[in-house]
Amino acid sequence: MYKQVADDIRHQIQLGLLLPGAQLPSESRIADEYGVGANSVRSALRVLRAERLIVTEAGVGSRVRDPEERSMVTIPPGARVTIRPATDDERRRFGLEPGEPVAVIATAEGEEVLPAYRVVLVAEDDADDR
Repeated sequence: MYKQVADDIRHQIQLGLLLPGAQLPSESRIADEYGVGANSVRSALRVLRAERLIVTEAGVGSRVRDPEERSMVTIPPGARVTIRPATDDERRRFGLEPGEPVAVIATAEGEEVLPAYRVVLVAEDDADDR
């Protein structure tokens, strides 16, 4: 049942019936609307979060995620790239779920932290080809 709920909400997002930033109904309202249990709704929302279509905030609910452009980051020689779980502060700043990774790009000038899913790493030698 949760797949049908996820499929329907995904379809509404793809058609533009649910726009970026739109608040989804509460879990109990979705359960009533589809005639399913709370666990099915939670599973459907988990799938949509994993697909990065929605974001859920405790006490606020779920909303359609704004489309994000990927950031192309050129890695200069000597730079170090580390992928690690986001800290609580980074999760709040970037709207990430627990356990989602960030990319830490360390250079002589300092560090840049970005959500890992948004980063396209390009070696400096390859950047000239783009």
